This record gives sequence, C-alpha cells and structure tokens, in this order.
Amino acid sequence: MIKEIIQEFSLMGSSYTFGIVFLFALILQKYQLALQLFIGVVILFIIGYGIRFFWYKDRPQKEKHQTLLQKLDASSFPSLHAGRSIILGSLIGFFFNNTLIFGLLMLLILLNGYSRVYQKRHYWSDVLGGWGAGIIIILILMLFF
Repeated sequence: MIKEIIQEFSLMGSSYTFGIVFLFALILQKYQLALQLFIGVVILFIIGYGIRFFWYKDRPQKEKHQTLLQKLDASSFPSLHAGRSIILGSLIGFFFNNTLIFGLLMLLILLNGYSRVYQKRHYWSDVLGGWGAGIIIILILMLFF
C-alpha cells in the first residue's frame, strides 16, 4: 500500500497533470498562467532533451532503446518529471499567492522527487538536475512576466 501511495506522487510532474492544469487555465481564461506553463515546459524540453542528446545516462533500471527518440526518453538526466513539478508547483503557488498553498505545493514537489527515486526511475542527481532546470526556468519566466 505504501508503494502505491508513493507512486501517486509522480503525478505531480506528469505530462498529463501539466496538460490538465494548462487546459484549466485556458478554460478559466487565465491566459498569462497558461502562457507561462506552455513556455516553461517548452524551455524545459529544449534544455532536458538537449542535455540528453549530448550526455546519455542510464536509469537505475535500464531501458532498452533502438531509436534516437527512444534513447532520449530512456536517459535519466535531468528528470523532466522533477522539472515539470517545479514549474507547475511554483506557477500555481505564485498564481494563488497563498503561503499555505505554496507550502503544500512545495511538499508535493519534494514527494514527487522522492517517488522518482523510490520507483527507480531516477537517481537523486537526476532529480536535483530537473529541479535546478525548473528553478532556472521559473526565474526566467519571472523576468518576463
């Protein structure tokens, strides 16, 4: 049961969760938030896949790959889940401008990172790399918005 609970924390950084929040922002006409989410994830993918293109790192549980796209996806560093969770949690926290909500989101980000290591999808260095990329992207977004 603990394993299943820990796995659920990976949802915080999933593409599906990111997409759902993006769609809700559009539906609620929060266009600036939607734009920040979109730009943030595009920058993260450019940085993340750029690093993975030049430096492949096996995951704790190695994945087979035959094509370049499969190799990029199989690479462990940086954790795109961790990067998305920082971008998503930070932007939602800034949007609500509430200390309690922001604190809960930061806790979810930490649990997301732990879940990635627990599930043997990443090493801690991968998660820290993803968080670092996410923080840099948030700082860039704050400069322009």
